[in-house]
Amino acid sequence: MCGCGFVYSPDSKNLGALERPDTADLPWSPIPDGTATATVSILDGGYVTMPLGSLIAGESKEVKIPVFSFLIENKGNGRSIVLDLGIKTDPYKYAANCVAAFKTYVPTPPPKSIAQQLEAGGVDMTKIDDVIYSHQHWDHVGDLSHFPSSVGLICGPGGVELARP
Repeated sequence: MCGCGFVYSPDSKNLGALERPDTADLPWSPIPDGTATATVSILDGGYVTMPLGSLIAGESKEVKIPVFSFLIENKGNGRSIVLDLGIKTDPYKYAANCVAAFKTYVPTPPPKSIAQQLEAGGVDMTKIDDVIYSHQHWDHVGDLSHFPSSVGLICGPGGVELARP
């Protein structure tokens, strides 16, 4: 199973053979009624070139996968969050164990950090409430140091400790 929750059939070489795991026992929270809307802007988090065999058993090709970050603005309540920070503009500033992985998972950083992209787009960085890490892989955590100290960090168990120097 990959991190997205799908199970790949070992006999298949195409994505049409994905099997969705049984979700009948998972709790369900319906989306409440309302009129709230959000604006979502996509940001360039770079690329990772990696063996497709990391995702699909038996594949030997390399694949270049884009890494995206998102600015999500709720105009109704004035809250803004950034989901993921992409790859650091200098990937060799990651910890040694991450840099060692670059032999297999080759980063292509974005030309500008996520914070620089937001500023270039006219976003007031002091108006960003939180950064959310979807998960703690190096290609999603970018560089939080470019954000004001008022910005919160939301992530899963153990994530805050991993993000601190």
